[in-house]
Amino acid sequence: MNVELNSKSLDYNLNLIPGSVGAALYEGELRLGYADIIRPRRHAELLLETVLGMDRTELYLHSGEQIDVFQLERFRSLLLRREAGEPVQYIVGWAPFFGRKFAVGQGVFIPRFETETLIECLISRFPHDLQNEHPVEILDVCCGCGVIGLTIAAEIPHVKVTLTDGSETALMFCRRNAKNMGIGDRIEITEWDALEYPPAEWQGKFRFILANPPYIPVDEIGGLPKDVRDGEPHEALTDRGDGLAFYRCWTESLPEILVPGGRIFLEIDQNAAEKVSEIMSHSFTDLAIHKDLDGNDRVLTGTLISSC
Repeated sequence: MNVELNSKSLDYNLNLIPGSVGAALYEGELRLGYADIIRPRRHAELLLETVLGMDRTELYLHSGEQIDVFQLERFRSLLLRREAGEPVQYIVGWAPFFGRKFAVGQGVFIPRFETETLIECLISRFPHDLQNEHPVEILDVCCGCGVIGLTIAAEIPHVKVTLTDGSETALMFCRRNAKNMGIGDRIEITEWDALEYPPAEWQGKFRFILANPPYIPVDEIGGLPKDVRDGEPHEALTDRGDGLAFYRCWTESLPEILVPGGRIFLEIDQNAAEKVSEIMSHSFTDLAIHKDLDGNDRVLTGTLISSC
């Protein structure tokens, strides 16, 4: 597709010069807008940032400079991929989370901003639960590319985080992100199917367990945006049932690997707070629901019921 610049487009927020960075950005926004991409300008920015090796601010500072013909062709090839429905995070190779960039790619769940609520919940609770333990053992279940566990390890000193997932692809990205963050000495990454019984060596090991499991009911997958439905791995989105399979399993298995008084921090579907609370109440008390920035129920926290 060739977008012609006319007199009206030249007034579009930038001093557009044909063949310039600004003109390429405008072309990208038009094309993605025609393809019904949400936030077409931001996605065009991300793709052009990747091609030019610039950040968002630099795109606008250099908007009047000419773009190399080979860079323009590469940019247009990336636009084609986005127009076809490939997630922009896969195309550029990273996703933002809690102020950091995490490597992602085909076959791994793309982190969402609402999951940052879980991080905030743990950070706010952590000083009260520390009780002079050193190090504090934390488990991140269904870790994906590692955004939860690695962020906690980076934000809180004196913790040791074990990250697990059943997908080797996810663990590959998790290892890459851990290496990029330089925190390998305080983490362990291991494969574990979270619907199976935990390893025997984890008995009574962890003070905190964090998880963002696949919780979308399978009958809702068809209604997801195209790039999510067709782009991301279904095993990271749904349990292929009602979205509650992991919680049913964990109310039985997680107490075995928590220390007395250990706590859980679980992301939940915004419409499933009551159901998940009922399930987890068999083994956990002090249950609370925390809302994300959009006001939706997002995280359930609880304390292991004492066996005494």
